[in-house]
Amino acid sequence: MTAFFHADEVLRGAIRIEENGEALYRELSGQTVDLSLKTLFSSLADQEVEHRTIFMAMLEKIGRSDLPESYPDEYYEYLKAFAGEHIFTSERKDPVAGLAIALQAEVDSILYYLELRTLVPDQERKIVDQVIEEERRHYLRLLRVKAGK
Repeated sequence: MTAFFHADEVLRGAIRIEENGEALYRELSGQTVDLSLKTLFSSLADQEVEHRTIFMAMLEKIGRSDLPESYPDEYYEYLKAFAGEHIFTSERKDPVAGLAIALQAEVDSILYYLELRTLVPDQERKIVDQVIEEERRHYLRLLRVKAGK
């Protein structure tokens, strides 16, 4: 018997990523004395709040999207682990290496959202694409700051 995965579970993971991202960026902002980094991290935290709002709205209106799996909860367990234990997690907080941490977290979140994109109804993909593009802008913004340092 084939088990199914539901996109609403993926959206909950995406919301968790955004919450973790906001917390990380706020902490990094609070720990740095460099005004440009403080501003950058605060701005990124605010954008994570915006992303969370988008995903919460999607979650409210999304229907069930099913995918076949090899065993029950296979895909959900993968995405849950990726979102909750890998992206923007608390053990990665280090103000000295803040830019490197932020860069990797943005890449990780892009990968997660690319997975999410395949699991939502066609009419929702444009919204996910917008968030992916925003995460890419975050990444490029962080790279520019790193190159200037």
